[in-house]
Amino acid sequence: MGLEKYSIIFLGAPGSGKSSLVEKLAEKHSYEKIETGKLLREEAKSESRLGNNIKETVESGNFVPTEIIQEIIKNIIKKSPKNTFLFDGFPRYKDQINPFFQLCEDEGLTVTAIVILEIKKRAVIERVKNRLVCPNCGAVYNNRSQKPAEDNKCRNCGSGLEKREEDNEETLNKRFKDYQETTVPVINYLKSNFPDKTIILNGEDDINKLADKTDAFISSSVLKSIF
Repeated sequence: MGLEKYSIIFLGAPGSGKSSLVEKLAEKHSYEKIETGKLLREEAKSESRLGNNIKETVESGNFVPTEIIQEIIKNIIKKSPKNTFLFDGFPRYKDQINPFFQLCEDEGLTVTAIVILEIKKRAVIERVKNRLVCPNCGAVYNNRSQKPAEDNKCRNCGSGLEKREEDNEETLNKRFKDYQETTVPVINYLKSNFPDKTIILNGEDDINKLADKTDAFISSSVLKSIF
């Protein structure tokens, strides 16, 4: 019998701390991160068949088809020696829900937990003002909570940190509107259909506290799926 494999979905508003939580858990437990946006950007730079397709699609102003996203994710899962996969960015739209569960079935993943981070927009605006990102490894820091090393250096790779160009109130308002229209229906569906697998956390909490709560929930969910 092969190693049991698990998938965990992370959903939350822009600036809710979702990516930081995924990073924290992946580093702590050596889980595999499935960060859809990052995977698409990396594939587009690779000049592969898929990469060229993605680049052309994005440059024409269209969304990358779900089938391409599935193909990239399946490649990561097949190559990974790890047994727990953290999904950040997929499913993002309601028409991606069924493809997500089909992907999990195809790759033998048990959907163990759905982690939802809730946060008020005013708190996000304040957080984003202080956010810094590593251009090398993608780690995210915040001068108020998750502080970087001295001289604004990345704790992972030592690179100098930068502020994202899109980290401003105007862009944030647009992203919140998109989130309400596209991702909140996904959250509502998952909460309604999988209440026992869903945990709702306060995105304003300390990252270590969020990680501890998520760990405890994942552990209990894994036990439920086994027995």
